[in-house]
Amino acid sequence: MGMEKDHQDFAKGGELVKQFKAELTERVKETRRIAKALLTQGLMGNEYKAVVGSSSSHQRMAGILRVVEESGARAMGALYRLLLEHEPQMMQEMEHAQFVSKIKESLLQRLTRAEAVANRLLEEGLLSETVYFNVSEAKGVERRAHMLWAGLEEGGARAKDGFYRALLHCQPLLYRELETERLMWMCGMTGGAKVNGWDRRMEELRREEKKLLLEREQMQREREELARARAEVEKAREEIEKEKKQLGLMKGKLIDNSNNNNT
Repeated sequence: MGMEKDHQDFAKGGELVKQFKAELTERVKETRRIAKALLTQGLMGNEYKAVVGSSSSHQRMAGILRVVEESGARAMGALYRLLLEHEPQMMQEMEHAQFVSKIKESLLQRLTRAEAVANRLLEEGLLSETVYFNVSEAKGVERRAHMLWAGLEEGGARAKDGFYRALLHCQPLLYRELETERLMWMCGMTGGAKVNGWDRRMEELRREEKKLLLEREQMQREREELARARAEVEKAREEIEKEKKQLGLMKGKLIDNSNNNNT
């Protein structure tokens, strides 16, 4: 059972590494440590010196990927685990991106606030203004969702990860459903049984939702305070206008009195 689970992990990790091969080549920095770990595990041989001797992390990562692809599924799975250890944030981005790509069709059918998501991604620099305007000007919920996805495809793993995280703020109920699905998918589950880390992630999710609720309550208080300030400004403006009218009437009477006295 344990060996079968390891094989599933290797296969799943290999799929992710292959899918994001180009981005991994560009972004991974801890290449020398990863290469040394592969050498220690007996998954890299004479190629080690050539790989670590390359002048850039880009070249070193390309060499690592070439070696593990030639070595097979076990080496690919080992690379995946090393990436989880040395580049955890990047791998989480890619896992999120892989997941939303896998469920694209059903996800787009459930996405109802594409414009709000696009606006958040624009603010984070993960979406271009052109894509944002394409989303906001599209007619209908489904069309906006597909226009947003087109922009995510251009942005790669970072954009898709940002999209997934934005759902917590823009469609929190959908995010909770997806996070449950993602955990089950990542662990190879087909039923409702708990998996390693399940309780911990559910607790994290509850904390995220609580934080989001507090942020929304704060925003609501700020909106109410702003509304009160605007009402006070408007009341003051009306009082000033009223005083100006009264001053105008008084001025008119003074002029009329002056004219009458002159005559």
